[in-house]
Amino acid sequence: MNPEAGLIGMKWAKFKARVDHIIHSHKKKNQHNPEIVFQKRDILVVRHAQSGNNVDWQALVQHPKLTEKGKAQAKAMGKLLKKNKVKFDLVVTSGSTRAEQTAVIIMQELEQTVPMVVERNFRERNVGVNIDKLGEKAREVQEKFSQWKHSLSDDVRWDAVPNNVKGLDLSNFETERQTAERFQKALRKLQEEHPGKSILVISHAYTMTAGLAALSQAIPDSQGSVFQHVSNTGYFTVRSKHIVGENTSFQIVHSNTKGTQVFEKGK
Repeated sequence: MNPEAGLIGMKWAKFKARVDHIIHSHKKKNQHNPEIVFQKRDILVVRHAQSGNNVDWQALVQHPKLTEKGKAQAKAMGKLLKKNKVKFDLVVTSGSTRAEQTAVIIMQELEQTVPMVVERNFRERNVGVNIDKLGEKAREVQEKFSQWKHSLSDDVRWDAVPNNVKGLDLSNFETERQTAERFQKALRKLQEEHPGKSILVISHAYTMTAGLAALSQAIPDSQGSVFQHVSNTGYFTVRSKHIVGENTSFQIVHSNTKGTQVFEKGK
């Protein structure tokens, strides 16, 4: 064996080990401080932070508010966006209290004041227990979040009698396909009405799951379901590929369905 070749091999192995160590250390360092892929004209879709209903499913209420942990999650999301120098031109929520609260906290952390509007097609999927069916009127939203400019009329978007949260009402049950279709419809509407804008959308778990599956062209299982759980403040970045009205197509360029990590004291 050539001694010189053996020496080169040893040096290469040592060099490779060093590079691997640096890469591993970098990944570990950024495990809880990920970078967000986002550029001008992108849409960042974020799930609302933890609400009371996420903690206690046995005591569902209409319009659940964020828990203290949820507020901390939203603040962490805002700090993450600020660290990545993300700027928005518009904020869009589903109209639910937990989505509105999440949006306000994030934007306060970002120290950005932009218009905030409601797009109901980003609401949670109706799976028989739909706590958002009644919803809140525009004037109620404006009173709660008066510091934000809402482009809302005094409508009756959710004036229907709410489902009984103690039972199942399958009359308006939505399939994943139906949910994904309205999610994509909402994205196209944003492109048409706010071209060239960088947008933050606050939505919900099942709706985001359906949207993520559709835009990622995921393959359904034997029951026709594609499920990738989106945790509170989980997010993904949507970018338009072709903007041609109803034929506008989108792609997922980045996703982190785990959301911001917030640990309680003593845990």
